[in-house]
Amino acid sequence: MNVAVALLQMTSCGSDQAANLTKGEDFCRRALNMGADIALFPEMWNIGYTPYFPAEQEPCDIWRSQVGIKERFHMDIKSIRQAKAADQRAVVDCVRAAYSRYLVRIGKEPAPMHADYEALIAQRVVYVLTDEDGVRGVLVMMPQERSLFVENVSVDPRFQGQGLGQALMAFVEQHARKEQLNEIRLYTNELMTENLSFYHKLGFEEESRRVQDGYHRVFLRKGLG
Repeated sequence: MNVAVALLQMTSCGSDQAANLTKGEDFCRRALNMGADIALFPEMWNIGYTPYFPAEQEPCDIWRSQVGIKERFHMDIKSIRQAKAADQRAVVDCVRAAYSRYLVRIGKEPAPMHADYEALIAQRVVYVLTDEDGVRGVLVMMPQERSLFVENVSVDPRFQGQGLGQALMAFVEQHARKEQLNEIRLYTNELMTENLSFYHKLGFEEESRRVQDGYHRVFLRKGLG
């Protein structure tokens, strides 16, 4: 089978993506009329060939401003704060949404869905990751001797895949180092295999597996030496 490929080389309309889309569609139609099966655009043509300068200060912010990209849910550890009593409903909703997908897999509600968040918030061990519209992630952590124990990390399913879990864990590690703790400890259900993979990628090592409170759990640690 023969395939005709059109290599498109045309001047862009700067970083105006709407104008570039219109122009690109026009050139695709021209290519089709000339017998092309596939049209190839130059890399980054739709944003006016705007470069990304990794050597610059805060390069991601510079690049986004140059190309007109607004990431509504772009967050980092600066978006995380200690939860207040007024956050309780949002915290519960976020946790239940995050863990509800495991109901069928493990055959019952995961432990975080039963936690007393009113009491935990009063103990000042709950943190929330927020944007202008509300709570997007929840973190429950507390010191235990020379360790920082992470009891729960939850991200609203609507905003998963945007690095919010990594931002929460970066906050955990930053807090542990600030308090000069030796390690971070946590556990997850052995059937939550996505979590195991996530924590292993962050440098956590498996210590043991055992049944605790009726749940089959995997216990992990990360040294901070």
